[in-house]
Amino acid sequence: MKLLGFDFTPHQPYLEYNNNYYSYKPGIEDDLYGLVWEVYQVNNFDFQKSIAFPDVCADIMLFYSPNKAHCYLMSGTKGLRVMTDLEFFKDIHTIFGVKFCSGALGNLFEGVRDTGDNIIWGNDALIYGNDTIERLLDAKTFTERWNLVRNYLIKRLNSDYEVDRLVNYVANCIVVNRGKIIIQDLESQTGYSSRYLRKKINEGLGVSIKTFCRIVQFQWSYHLYHQFGDKLSFSELAQQSGYYDQSHMNITYKKLTGLLPKNATNLYT
Repeated sequence: MKLLGFDFTPHQPYLEYNNNYYSYKPGIEDDLYGLVWEVYQVNNFDFQKSIAFPDVCADIMLFYSPNKAHCYLMSGTKGLRVMTDLEFFKDIHTIFGVKFCSGALGNLFEGVRDTGDNIIWGNDALIYGNDTIERLLDAKTFTERWNLVRNYLIKRLNSDYEVDRLVNYVANCIVVNRGKIIIQDLESQTGYSSRYLRKKINEGLGVSIKTFCRIVQFQWSYHLYHQFGDKLSFSELAQQSGYYDQSHMNITYKKLTGLLPKNATNLYT
């Protein structure tokens, strides 16, 4: 079975298979293409759906409850994140978020990396952004929330935005190659030693190259499964996702999520 190209976005089933999920993905003509993967919102949130998959991107997330709203910058994780660890989680009715492309964060925010389990309060992360946070906490619609975040990002891009080009390049290479890349290829493409590359990626992304590749491959296989459904057996899914075999895919899924592929791919569906 020949598979077509894809638009990679890290998946989160607890959001996507919740109530009233919708999203926007900037197109190539958008100023934020290559920086923002997806803007999303869930209304009438079911708090019993609370397990977040490992992913490779940071999100700005707004959690709205009847009496209060909360804003965080949340890095991607190397394993499952249980959202009920947030003490207010059971009271939320709406989640709004923006996913940032791996390796592109640069200095958009303070102290935020793509992966590494960090959770940073919005006021501590946004640069000169207290007014933006206050307005986000009061915002009522998807459009209003996205316009506020968009304006902040455009302002940062037009001021002193800087990104580590090496980290950005390597992250893009790994994503484009669906997590299947070897360090020797990156050495020849960049001209840097494996030791230097490993150091820079660990510092820039918050995880090792190996872990980053493993999570991208996992997310890619999840994407494939939901793109092709029952047209792919799990052995075919393993092959198309670049695993050695189904056993290798099973081991990786268990390591990342504690679940076998059959259970993980059907979580909340």
